[in-house]
Parts: sequence; structure tokens; C-alpha cells
Amino acid sequence: MRTAGRTVLFFPWSHGVGFGYVGRSLTLAKELAPHGISCVFASDTKEGHVAREGFPLADPDDAYATAVPDMGARQGAYIALDGLDTVFAMARYYHRSRLEDEVEANLRLIKDVRPDLVVVDLSPTGALAARIAGVPLLSIGDSDYYRDDDLCWMPPVDGSRVRRPYPSCLPAFNEILTRHGLPAAAHVSDLLWGDRTLIASTEPLERPQPPIAVRGPMEMVGPVEWRPADPPPAGNDGLGDFGTPGRRLYVSLGHGGKYTAEQLTTLISAATGAGWSCLVGAGFRPPPGFELPERDARRVRSSPFAGLDAPLDWADAVVHHGGYTTVFAALRRSRPAVVLPFMTEQEANAVNFVEAHGGGFRLRSLTLGTGRDYLSFDHRYRPASTDPTLQTSDVTQALDEIGDGTHVPPADIAASINDTVARRDLLTSVATTGNW
Repeated sequence: MRTAGRTVLFFPWSHGVGFGYVGRSLTLAKELAPHGISCVFASDTKEGHVAREGFPLADPDDAYATAVPDMGARQGAYIALDGLDTVFAMARYYHRSRLEDEVEANLRLIKDVRPDLVVVDLSPTGALAARIAGVPLLSIGDSDYYRDDDLCWMPPVDGSRVRRPYPSCLPAFNEILTRHGLPAAAHVSDLLWGDRTLIASTEPLERPQPPIAVRGPMEMVGPVEWRPADPPPAGNDGLGDFGTPGRRLYVSLGHGGKYTAEQLTTLISAATGAGWSCLVGAGFRPPPGFELPERDARRVRSSPFAGLDAPLDWADAVVHHGGYTTVFAALRRSRPAVVLPFMTEQEANAVNFVEAHGGGFRLRSLTLGTGRDYLSFDHRYRPASTDPTLQTSDVTQALDEIGDGTHVPPADIAASINDTVARRDLLTSVATTGNW
């Protein structure tokens, strides 16, 4: 196969607040670039991670060139999303004019860049534009992107009680598809299937769930962990000498756009009070007002995200938010996890991957009621309530439980993930998509 001199245009989801979409695309681009492949991006994060990794933006002035920055007034709250249709509706794709504007903008980028291949991570408009332009399409993402279960982004709940606050996006998507002579989609997940589809999971981890209805060539490639190009901060030096073995805790609640300073401070204070040393991944965007407690300075270190290798190699256990890559990274290294989800997809990750394989547990479990009490929670150590607030007692009891050695992910799960990662060849997957 010949790859030199070719161009790939990446469309990571530009409406999400996490960094997983951009980070996974960057990981793939960094694997392709040494082989003479030009990698161009349609969008970047507010912090400019694409630019710092040395890749160009197709059009920095494009309206969709920067991902949505944060959760706004909902930061720290629990967000209920049932599935892809609702996720796309939050980007207002059920408005035909709004959807058409973004598809047309993406088509302009394709016309300007003239890529040999388009890669999408959760971007239905990038996928639509590639199909309309007749450019080969590679799709990469979480396994729940590709399931046609309307509740696949939720933990197990009573489906009859799920509220769908937006109209479906499917009619608007199908109007564009039909107008361009393309087959209509039966479900919004149809849009994300490419000429080749890479799922960042492994067969053993997916086995307990309903099978994916495959729509074309597909590979399970294992977790795609992003390691930023910037060197690790000085705070990560000498981690092996920090903390007492058996009581070392990595704390990560995501990139910083979902949790509050109070939530993170409560977690840290409770953990250090229980005798744990904490390495805190405060994300790229620590919440306003967050400072490490001075009295805990000898037991706490904090650093921006510099990859998951050093923190998880050092840690004995993890408290995290249930982000897809973090879940898999902890399983891959057999680290027991306490999960504090901030949205339904994160809780579903905890149910389907962490708890299903004995690798840890949730601090709270979503239930659905009616009226003003629509969102309520079954707390692990206290009575159910509509209050999702994290309490000190929640953390101390969870660390006592996670420290007893009964929630360690099985060795065969870690082995299956590591084996998949060792065997995969993303370059071949990309090259064969376009028959280069």
C-alpha cells in the first residue's frame, strides 16, 4: 500500500465539552504523520491542543473550529442524556437550517483541503459531508456511538420514564441524505458508520452487552489513549517516592468543565483524612476557586493532564468520573475504581465496563421519578434522595471498601485490552479504508 503524500481531514465532535474526541484524533494523527500523511483538523479545543501538537486547522475562522468550552450553569450537576439522538439534538441538529449550515461549512472544508480520507469521531455532519463529497470515511469512537438502542447512553433505568426534551434529529438528517441521493438512515447511529469503523474497545468487554448491529467493516482496536506532546509537569517527577504503597490514589474528574471546586475539594480532603496520598488530575480547565488544601500539602499533588501512564502506574486505586478512556485505562492496568459520574453516559460506562467486570463501583446510581423529583439517586452508603451532592462520608466509606482488595479488575480483562492494543495497526486500518 502507498500512503506518502496523502491527506487526512479529521472531524472530531465540535460540540462536546470533553477532550476525548480531539485527543483520540490526535493520537491517530501522530501515528500517521511519520508516514508522510498530512493530517488536518476541522476543530480544536479552546486550549489549542491541535495547534500545540503541530497540526493545522483547515480554517481557524470557521464557526465550528473551536469546541464548545464548558457546561455553563450546569457545571457540577448530573446531566441525563438517553442516547445519540438527544446528544445531537443538544447541538440543535433537529433544526434543518442549523444542520444544513454545518454540513455546508464542512463541505467547504473538504473542498478546500481535498482530503484522500475523512476521519470522524462522533461528528455526524463531518460524516454526512464526506458521503456527499464521495470521500472515503473512517469512523472511530466509543462503542455506544454505534448501538441503535435509544437508551444506550443511560444506565439501566425504567425506559418508560425517560424524558426526551428535544424532537428527533432523524428527519433533518434524512432530508439532507435524500436530497443528495443517499440512503435514508433508520437510526441516528447509522450516520457514524464509515467505510471502516474502529471501536475503541475489546470483544471481552463488549460481550456482556447486546451485540452491535454491524454495518460494514469494523475493528475493535482497544482504548486509544492520548498522550499530549507537552512534557509532564515537574509535579509528576519522582512519583514513586510519593505516598505510601497501598494508599496511593489517583483522582480525576475529567477535563475540568463538569465538576465544581467544592466537589473536588471534598473528595481530596476526605481521602487525605482517611490516610491516602492523592495525585489530582485537575484537568486542563480547573474549576474557578479550586486550590489544594494547605493542610494536606504533604499528601496531595496536582498537575495538568499529561497522559494516564504515570498516574495509573503510581496509583493503587482511582476515583474518576467514568469517562470512556479513563475507565479503560484503569481496567488495562488492573486498578480498582470508585466512579462519581456527572452524566448518564459516564454512569453507563461504570455499569457496563467497571461493575460488569468486578473493577469497582459507583458512588451513586440514577433512578427516574416524576415531576420535580425526576432525577433521584440511590446512594451507596446513605438513603436515596434527589440530592447528588458528594459527602465526606461517601468518600471515606468508598475508600475503605476499595482498599480491601475485593474490587480489583480481573487479570484476563487487563490482558485482553493490552493484547488488543499490542496487535492493532491503526495505520493499516486507515490506509485500507481509502485503498491507498
